[in-house]
Amino acid sequence: EALAKLGKRLGLRIRAVVLPYANAAIDVDSIADLDLVQTTIDR
Repeated sequence: EALAKLGKRLGLRIRAVVLPYANAAIDVDSIADLDLVQTTIDR
């Protein structure tokens, strides 16, 4: 619910991505980080 409220306020679609591996967590706070995540997911 918190992500939905924040997303609505910012005009963004926000969601948590639950991964089974703790070492897979990536802090996405730059375009380069986003590119890394998208490349990783596409594999």
